[in-house]
Amino acid sequence: MIPENLTIAHLEKAIQEIDENGIEKGAHSSTYDVVYNNKRYPPKLVVSLANKYANGEILPRDSFSGGPSHPAFKLLDKLGFEIETKKPMLEVI
Repeated sequence: MIPENLTIAHLEKAIQEIDENGIEKGAHSSTYDVVYNNKRYPPKLVVSLANKYANGEILPRDSFSGGPSHPAFKLLDKLGFEIETKKPMLEVI
């Protein structure tokens, strides 16, 4: 369950933490990315870390689902964050 008190400021602090510390092993996204200031971030990691700033603890990523129809993505969208589908590696090359 995604806490209802997560704000833009909490999500931005989570993104700042990812910028400073990188993406931990196993936390990369498989299908979607949050795009913020022309950088890409794993949506579930952003929400997970944002909870630390809102509620004092990291929200376990396995405790909620990702994807467009799930609450984490709906929250990101509602707060104005852009979510894009990852491009297949063959398109990137």
